[in-house]
Amino acid sequence: MRLLKWNIDFDRDTFLESIFISLVDVEWTKLSVIPRQESVCFPRSHPPRHNPPHKNHMVHKRKSNIQVGHVRITTTINSMTTCLCFFPDKKREVIIETDVLYGIHCPRFLRNKLGLTNFKLLRAIGHGAASTIFEVVHTPSKMQCVLKVCLKTRLYSEEEKRIRREIHIHSIMDHPHILKFYACFEDATAFYMVLEYADFGDLLRYMRIVHYGRLNFQTFQRFVLQPLIDAVSYLHKHNIIHRDIKPENILVDKAKCIRLCDFGFSINCYEERPKSRLGTIEYMAPELLQNSDEPYTPQVDIWAIGVLTYECLVGVSPFYDKDENKIMEAILVGKYILPQHLHKEIADFLKITLEMDPHKRATIDQLREHPILTLDIPRKSLTI
Repeated sequence: MRLLKWNIDFDRDTFLESIFISLVDVEWTKLSVIPRQESVCFPRSHPPRHNPPHKNHMVHKRKSNIQVGHVRITTTINSMTTCLCFFPDKKREVIIETDVLYGIHCPRFLRNKLGLTNFKLLRAIGHGAASTIFEVVHTPSKMQCVLKVCLKTRLYSEEEKRIRREIHIHSIMDHPHILKFYACFEDATAFYMVLEYADFGDLLRYMRIVHYGRLNFQTFQRFVLQPLIDAVSYLHKHNIIHRDIKPENILVDKAKCIRLCDFGFSINCYEERPKSRLGTIEYMAPELLQNSDEPYTPQVDIWAIGVLTYECLVGVSPFYDKDENKIMEAILVGKYILPQHLHKEIADFLKITLEMDPHKRATIDQLREHPILTLDIPRKSLTI
């Protein structure tokens, strides 16, 4: 018998529920997080049951507890998660697989049916420096999903740390406008992330094909800006900075709803100090481009929302140039052209999100209250 329970901490009731048994007065010690690739094993016991003795036998008073098995605690794909295995039969040898992590959205039919042999490859839909994204079908369930493959041979130690951080952060995200993380498994050659499939691809491609490169305000307001602000607000409340918000990292599903994805550059600012200069240059805030060891704040995501708003409504990035050095120069001085035809509330939204000083820049809560979200402009179409 083997049962895996994924969590950070466990109490007595959670443990008993997870192994589907009910014991009285089970001895219990609260578990702490242990480093990856370490294992702790200790016996589990409970007081003996005093059954009526046979009349022809003497009564023996047992002072010791009855051992019912043992618990082995081992870690999984990231050091913040532990795996509990309970073995009622202590003599049975069981191989513990520690290379599978289930996200909170993982369907039941995916559990225990993960592996490359369980997926049928359809086509490659994206590439990264160390990863390839495939559209696949889970053959046992016929479910369409995405498989993100990160080859270990292409990963340096820092990049592998970033992949593990991405897995840890994305697997616990629970928001309707954040791409669902189903599961992750690894072998000697690669990490494999099983993710939700979005039929229409990323927002940039969708804008170019369906809307000729830009969105009308009503479509952008209702289908992009409001959901995006809600998703980023959710991240910031959980101390997560995305650090790479851009149209390519916003997907559109078959219901025409957006999904924020790609947490490869994300960081939990309570666990680590955000100091790395990461992201896509056109969407990077000035404080990210400055040569400083000072940590930055979630306000870098606010800047990216401003750049994305400009690009979706105008059709081009506010700092676009073929020369990356000129892009950086324009960002560092806050140089961009504000089209005169934009409504004053839209212009104000761009000014408060593209504010050079991060301390004066609007917060995510202020964006939620901004009039742009309730602005009513005569519309041509509300379809996306």
